[in-house]
Order: sequence, then C-alpha cells, then structure tokens
Amino acid sequence: AMNVVKQQYAQPALGIGSAESSAVAEGPLAPGPWDVPILALAAADERPLGETAKKVSGWERYTSEGNFALAVVEKVGHMALMSDKSQSELVPIVLTDLLQVWWREQASAATS
Repeated sequence: AMNVVKQQYAQPALGIGSAESSAVAEGPLAPGPWDVPILALAAADERPLGETAKKVSGWERYTSEGNFALAVVEKVGHMALMSDKSQSELVPIVLTDLLQVWWREQASAATS
C-alpha cells in the first residue's frame, strides 16, 4: 500500500514523510536551514507510525529560527482543506499563516 501512496503523492526530490525529508535535508548536499516559513499540520488523532505532532515538530530544524509553526488539528489530510467539516478549524490556520508570510514579504520589499 505504501508503494502506491508514494507513486501517487511523492515527488522525486522529496518523499512523503519525515524519513524521506530527513534523508534529503540532512544529506551530504544539504544546504542547511532554509530561510523559509514552515507551517506543520498534524492530526490530533494521528496513529503512532503516522506524521504525529512530535514527528512534524522535527521539521523546525529545516528552517531558520522563528520561521516554524505547528498546528495540531482534528483532521489533516490531502483533502482536509476542501472538506466542509474541517473549514472551521483548518482554513483559518492556513490563511492566517499565508497572510503572515505575505505581510513579511511586503515589509521586506518596502525596506529594500
């Protein structure tokens, strides 16, 4: 089953989970922490072998200080943003994060 998931959702450069991300981001050609924001979403009821909050909190090491946020929500999945049931929780979190990134970029452009 995992092979099918990887074929459908993985990218050649970066797999689908923490193990693949670590192999790419910490390998011999890794550039070090990137100066990009990361919003990590984790499901509150994630199974222990899945992408738990503890696992995705490790993604903080891939970005510069202050550029990481973790939100633990009821449901997270590739269709969660499109579900009417998740909108009350997930959509505001993602939109707020996107607005913060946009404002940071605008402030940076104004001072350049």
